[in-house]
Amino acid sequence: MTEENKPSEKHIFFIYFCYISVLLLIITSILNLWTALASLGAFFLFFICPFITGIIAFKNYKKIKISKTHKKLFYFSSFYTIGVIITIIFARIF
Repeated sequence: MTEENKPSEKHIFFIYFCYISVLLLIITSILNLWTALASLGAFFLFFICPFITGIIAFKNYKKIKISKTHKKLFYFSSFYTIGVIITIIFARIF
């Protein structure tokens, strides 16, 4: 695979960071250990990360057929973006 077609390690790291952070946020909420830092993390995860993962999905959309890694990057980043948007909509309704 040429250097141009390699998936970006920054994209992979950021997507894993987002999913692991959401998991930690859920654990923090369940254990009732909410702090100001958790609030800042929630703000970042729900209002900044969807835009960045949307950009990652857009950049990897054209490269889906190059490798499985590009395809997984596209799906993971688009699922995160869509999932957060749906979560925010449900939170506003209920």
